[in-house]
Amino acid sequence: MTPEHLHRLIEARTARMIVDVRTRSEYQSGHVPGAIHSPFAMQW
Repeated sequence: MTPEHLHRLIEARTARMIVDVRTRSEYQSGHVPGAIHSPFAMQW
């Protein structure tokens, strides 16, 4: 998903849940307000 596509979903209020799978440092450097942080590396 591109940032532009996500932005359109948020603006249209059709994004139900946003899960940020980046590293902790990437998430802390900036993320979508309300996003849930679940690092991809922690899933395996």
